[in-house]
Amino acid sequence: MFSWFDKSKRRAKRAQKIELRGDLEAAAELYLEAELLDDVARVLLLRADSETNITKRLAFCAQALRVAPETAHGALAKKRKAAISFDLAKAAGAATMQTELLRVGAELEACEEWAKAAEAYVLANDEEGEIRALKSGGLIEQLEKRLRLSGAEARHSRDRSQL
Repeated sequence: MFSWFDKSKRRAKRAQKIELRGDLEAAAELYLEAELLDDVARVLLLRADSETNITKRLAFCAQALRVAPETAHGALAKKRKAAISFDLAKAAGAATMQTELLRVGAELEACEEWAKAAEAYVLANDEEGEIRALKSGGLIEQLEKRLRLSGAEARHSRDRSQL
């Protein structure tokens, strides 16, 4: 009788063969059965790479993140999902809801994508979020520029109220 470890090892070998043949969906299922979560996430990211539909690409990244959040490929999925979400929000422009932009900004911050997070916060008109992301990323030049702009806006507002 085969032990669980032997079954897992056989599934992993079958998954590798199937992956090499290009059947990524079946390979991911076998890796999942073998409890090789990082491999599942890796294959899901390969599926995302091959996908031309951006919504499906985003879904594969989200699925890879859900399956293996604590693995190397799970971390990569998290970054890619945040980047795709940001690109979609940016492309939608004014049609994007502020709450969606704030969520994307938070995702980008969690991935330490400071410049993109700051940009998402700018699009959401969240000055605090923008400044926080710039500080966290050590993006001093952009931070100084933002603080100068904030100071100028405050002076302009104060001058208008005194008139």
